[in-house]
Amino acid sequence: MEEAVKRKSRSLSFLFYMILLPLLVSVILVIGALQILGYNVVGNLSRFATQNPVIRHSIGLPPLAQPIPVQVKALRGQLTAAQKTLQNLHDQLTRENHALLASQSLAVAEKTKISALEKQVATSQKTLSTAKGAAAVYMNMSPSQAAQIMQLQPFAQQVAILRSMDQATQASILSGMPPKLAAKLIQAGA
Repeated sequence: MEEAVKRKSRSLSFLFYMILLPLLVSVILVIGALQILGYNVVGNLSRFATQNPVIRHSIGLPPLAQPIPVQVKALRGQLTAAQKTLQNLHDQLTRENHALLASQSLAVAEKTKISALEKQVATSQKTLSTAKGAAAVYMNMSPSQAAQIMQLQPFAQQVAILRSMDQATQASILSGMPPKLAAKLIQAGA
């Protein structure tokens, strides 16, 4: 049995010393020679080792980052989402601008109406003050004279003057006018 162990050990030592060790020395000498000649054998081997996921895991390096096409695809997805958001915001801004323009045109129309009404109020106030002045003159006349002179005035002015008088004076002046005219003036609110 001892002899069987010796034989086995001789065959293993023959294999190691005659085949594996010379082969290993030859590979190391070839790598050294190629490195001296300018070939980056060590760099290429280390790059191969670090890019291989099995070797990276066995030597304790973290896994490789995702390949560039996967990163580009993810960035394109983010870009598309950002473009959609930008388009939605642009559409919302356009709607808001249209609403603002409509509001501004409405405001201009309302300002125009207000200025027209202010002019009417100013004209009415001027007419009223003129009518009050004329009413004061007519109240100092006799009712029959006031009725005759008032008949020469335009109808709207007659109504305004009569409105500026008290009811007793109105009644006395209307009694001096023809009945049809007096009825029209009363219907007009004098």
